[in-house]
Amino acid sequence: MKITTKHNLKDFVYPISQGGYYSEFISCKTCEGKGTISVNNTEKIIRCPDCCGSGGHKEWKADKWYVCKESYGQIGRVIVEIYDEKYYDGKKYYDGKKEYKYMLDSTGIGTLWAEDSLFASVGDAQTECDKKNLLNSSKDKRPSYVQKGGSNAT
Repeated sequence: MKITTKHNLKDFVYPISQGGYYSEFISCKTCEGKGTISVNNTEKIIRCPDCCGSGGHKEWKADKWYVCKESYGQIGRVIVEIYDEKYYDGKKYYDGKKEYKYMLDSTGIGTLWAEDSLFASVGDAQTECDKKNLLNSSKDKRPSYVQKGGSNAT
């Protein structure tokens, strides 16, 4: 069996990563985030009918992909896992799965980087981040319990 990896021991690489998801509060345009409006410019104040008094709604967004400048480093360990097409460990089938993981001298023991998150140059790493950020900007990042077209205001 011949095993070929994208990177080798002692290669200097530039990792990329993405933060988690976060919600951003978007102010209601009708009440300008106040949650209330005046009726026909009178002193009577009512709850905003568009945001139901919440002042706006939350939109889920993914943190952007970025080049991990603090983690540039040299590969000190390569871990390769290759499974037989019919391998079953008693819980699941692995269907010929292949995994390549790398440990860098800059991040130390315990941090394993996936092969597709390491790049030979900072330029290549930034190009991949730009592609991923562009792709992610067009996707709806809200959790599945937030209905499409609805809000998750608190």
